[in-house]
Amino acid sequence: MDSHEAGAQNWTPGFEQEFLRRKGYDLFSYLPAMMGYIVGSVTETDAFLYDLRRTVADVISDNYFGTLQTLCNKAGVDFTAQATGNGLSLVADNLQAKGRVQKPQGEFWAKHIHGSYDIKEASSAAHIYGKRIASAEAYTDAKFSQSLAELKNLADFAYAAQVNEFVVCASAYQPWLDKYPGSTGGGRHYCLNRNNTYWEYSRPFWDYQARCAGLMRKGMPVVDLCIYVGQNPPVKLLTYRLPEIPEGYDWDVCTSEALTTRMSTHGSKIALPDGMCYKMLVVQRNNDMPLHVLRHIAQLIEQGGVVYAPRPDSSASLKDKVDSVEYKKIVDQLWGKEDVVSGKRSVGKGTLYWGMSLAEALRQAGIRPDMGIVSGNTPTDKVYFAHRRLADADVYFVDNHSQRSFKDEVVLRTSLSNASYWDPVTGKRYRLQARLVAEGLHVNITLLPGESGFIVVSDDSQEELMLKPTRENERLEAIKGDWQVYFDPRWGGPGEVVFPVLTDWTKHADSGIRYYSGTAVYRKKINLGKAAANEEIILRFDSLNSIGRVWLNGQEVSTVWCTPWEANLTPFVKNGENKLEIEVVNSLMNRMIGDASLPESKRLTYSYPEIAKSTDGLVPSGITGEVWLVR
Repeated sequence: MDSHEAGAQNWTPGFEQEFLRRKGYDLFSYLPAMMGYIVGSVTETDAFLYDLRRTVADVISDNYFGTLQTLCNKAGVDFTAQATGNGLSLVADNLQAKGRVQKPQGEFWAKHIHGSYDIKEASSAAHIYGKRIASAEAYTDAKFSQSLAELKNLADFAYAAQVNEFVVCASAYQPWLDKYPGSTGGGRHYCLNRNNTYWEYSRPFWDYQARCAGLMRKGMPVVDLCIYVGQNPPVKLLTYRLPEIPEGYDWDVCTSEALTTRMSTHGSKIALPDGMCYKMLVVQRNNDMPLHVLRHIAQLIEQGGVVYAPRPDSSASLKDKVDSVEYKKIVDQLWGKEDVVSGKRSVGKGTLYWGMSLAEALRQAGIRPDMGIVSGNTPTDKVYFAHRRLADADVYFVDNHSQRSFKDEVVLRTSLSNASYWDPVTGKRYRLQARLVAEGLHVNITLLPGESGFIVVSDDSQEELMLKPTRENERLEAIKGDWQVYFDPRWGGPGEVVFPVLTDWTKHADSGIRYYSGTAVYRKKINLGKAAANEEIILRFDSLNSIGRVWLNGQEVSTVWCTPWEANLTPFVKNGENKLEIEVVNSLMNRMIGDASLPESKRLTYSYPEIAKSTDGLVPSGITGEVWLVR
């Protein structure tokens, strides 16, 4: 089920009985407030409207999504839903609603190059309500101009947010087998279909998803912080209300239902019935804290929990106004006098922090980062991570969300002693240098720009594995001389041409190359000697736009589509002359842009609706820079 995009509702038959049952008072005397009138006082009217919105949100969760899930259960049907959706056009509680369905779902669009917090709601709901799968509508509005490497960058952010299932949005319905791209889904592209030039080269992209999603379903998620975001509908994760979360800590969010009905204290941890637990409960700024939530937080602290929370003012609910004396009493017991702006208070077995930074509260509570960077000397934009714990291993997904390499020592909060790197692009495993000390496992890791993979920690020996390459002490040799390049005449290409220098197709004088879309074949003969023992011969690209399938001596080596932009030639090399072929495929956009200035009778592409203009910028294509042999 997609996100709800049908506008708001605030009444259905029988709603008045639902309100009375849930809130304990009759709403009829307050009906004028629903038309914008003040009833009693501004404070009283606001409190009624709060109760009204809360009731609407609760019945959407229970009577709508809950009923659909019950019907699916009876029919034996899997159910995933964006309950209720990132746009939140309905008065709802996104976290509670997602908790009602088998597979809570968020979404990320192709424009979200630095992520979307909606997917954090989906994974939070999965963790908090005991669901195995956290789903996401994926790659929405992806354009034909976007490469699979760019789409991988979107996927990596989602995996780092603990998402482990993608529902692709979308593949445009294609009534034609002979028109490219054909239907463009109302002009939205929806490029992940068989009419994309990339399609026949995309298997490694889907294999990557399978490996990542598979590992991200193992074990239990390890998340340090659970953030209570209030319960005033429409309610969702809003970043400006969050405290500044220090590096090295993962976090979930919850609303009042999960907090008060599913969370209890187990030692110093906030625990859930399914085995999930948090080291600290955090209350966001500007939250609404009803009396029953305040009571439960007080109980969690009393029993040993660690809580970071600002001092609340009062409940927003009309129902709670009669209990204002009890409310103030609990607040004063926990936070002390109103003029105490910052502090730490032990209550029963637990501790409450407020007024200081979250980083300082974590330091005072002795909660170390789950993944810390030791030196911090590497200039990088961001390294994201997610942690899963198995019975005999810790699995960390790491994503270098940066255009620069990351090379540093990280400390993982684990007592296990050996580390390996599992590369989801190739399926290969490598040994990592690691040493176990009191605060955790120190691991040396190098991540190339845009590289992501898994650090798997266990007590098993990794000595049979090669060390993960760090690109130190490499011997590089540029492949010099002419390249024979074949551009298919069926797609407007000139046939066989010679490239003395590797150049961007869009810079070429020949319009058949400049506007070419599809596969061009680069051919060259190179002299090689077979690799020595424990040596590899790697083919590396400075710039490949955007996919290359590498062949050596008539044997397929691999498809290169993302970081590290290289192929391992070692098993296919023979002494002496070797025949190298690289099938390079680019975006379909360039041919569409070229066709836009031609009469329809001379066009090679057809799109409905049209998605390209002759004035659009061409997408860089082909191999540029150097191609290297690396030993």
